[in-house]
Amino acid sequence: PDKAFVWPVYATNLRTQKRCPSVVLVLCCDEALARALAAPIALGPPANTFELLVIGPSGIPVPRDDDEARRAPYRAALAALAHAADARTVAAGLVALAGLSRPHSLLLHDMIHGMLDAATRAMVEALMNTDGYRYRSDSLRDAFEKGIAVGKAEAKAERMAEGRAEG
Repeated sequence: PDKAFVWPVYATNLRTQKRCPSVVLVLCCDEALARALAAPIALGPPANTFELLVIGPSGIPVPRDDDEARRAPYRAALAALAHAADARTVAAGLVALAGLSRPHSLLLHDMIHGMLDAATRAMVEALMNTDGYRYRSDSLRDAFEKGIAVGKAEAKAERMAEGRAEG
């Protein structure tokens, strides 16, 4: 509810700072919400309104295949977020992130996984089974190897603590 009061301020502040037209773009992962947000925001009488540029899932294309996703990784990530119930689209989006910098890749991976329900997450994990796979992306390989190292260190610390407790 507060966004309807804040979004017009964003646009006018930017317009004032840059001395040019401005727009507020809202990307929605839910078609019904996108339709609702596309309605003009009343600012006051007589007919003073503000309109957002709203794009819902139907306005966000799905990559045709992994190669297309790799050529446009940010667009593939956006498609994965907008179409989070489609395991194939999500998997293509996650595969495409391998070509991005580590901070961007990890952030987008986390955002995408946060949008998935349990059933879609299980389907994506089955599609992306990585048993024995060696990541080609430095960022993913580093993150994976760091996770393995942290897990081993924690397991070793637990075993040592258990040994001390047992005497």
